[in-house]
Amino acid sequence: MLARFYGQTAQEISVSEQIPLGTAKTRIRAGMAKLRAAITEEGALP
Repeated sequence: MLARFYGQTAQEISVSEQIPLGTAKTRIRAGMAKLRAAITEEGALP
């Protein structure tokens, strides 16, 4: 949410959430993959 909707970078998220940068990047990628899968299941994307 922070990256996609609020435009925060992975670095900004890692600082604000007090997590390692790699963890922030992994969570962003995982979240986007889950969102993509959910949208595809609903037939919204080809």
